Amino acid sequence: MKTGRMRTFRINGTNLTPKINFNGTSGEMAITGNSIFFEKDHFWDRLFVWYMGYLRNPNEKTVLTIDLAYFNTQTSSRIMCLLKMSRFLQKKGLSFEVNWTCYDRDEDQLELIQLFENATKIKISVNHQFTSQKFVA
Repeated sequence: MKTGRMRTFRINGTNLTPKINFNGTSGEMAITGNSIFFEKDHFWDRLFVWYMGYLRNPNEKTVLTIDLAYFNTQTSSRIMCLLKMSRFLQKKGLSFEVNWTCYDRDEDQLELIQLFENATKIKISVNHQFTSQKFVA
């Protein structure tokens, strides 16, 4: 194991912000819950600073899990930034996996995932979940 590895970055989720659990020791990263931002925020800035530090000394394998029941356009742009940053891992020959949970075969979300794949050249594995709930912003 390399020394100096960033340990963890965690943020508890709320009704409007996702739970973040990025583990630099295991390489397991998770964004879960809801992500609804309506104005400029610094939520993602802290995550990006931590993640840039992680990228200086990453694991051989990094797994990003995205499980957002609802997210808005501002969040999707932040996820795109995170994925673009992660291309560094593949360029270094390291393993990077993305596992994305998509609820109720949301066609807009599936389209967005395809856009992310095309823009970043990162394969995203989609896990379909079916619920009886509808999320409204």
